Amino acid sequence: MNADINKLLLQIIHTYKEQGPQWKPGKDLLHLKKRISRRDLPLESTLHQYNSLIIDIVTNIRSNVHIYYLEHFEQRYIVFSANYWIIIIGEDKILETAMITRSPERYLSKEKGYTYIGTVKEVFSWIE
Repeated sequence: MNADINKLLLQIIHTYKEQGPQWKPGKDLLHLKKRISRRDLPLESTLHQYNSLIIDIVTNIRSNVHIYYLEHFEQRYIVFSANYWIIIIGEDKILETAMITRSPERYLSKEKGYTYIGTVKEVFSWIE
């Protein structure tokens, strides 16, 4: 695997573990409300609970990792997936979305620009 992808993945995991999700200004509550309205999260969910879910998926060694990139993108995205949740984070470490999909395999297909690179644990084992 590409060394700069390894480095980026480590930086994202470290940043999210130490500082929590890096949201675009004002987007955190909008995303929370959307997840609640779609019933992805319980009505009583708080931003803290949503952020904790995101951190758990990003830092879990069993989470799957994909790279998401299309020609017209300004940056690559690191995508973490686990238990129907998909977390998409840009190279700039800014969270694009954290959402549920009913079919992760179809959503994260190669045809749509996603490349599977392994689990977080596998990526770390390549580095050591």
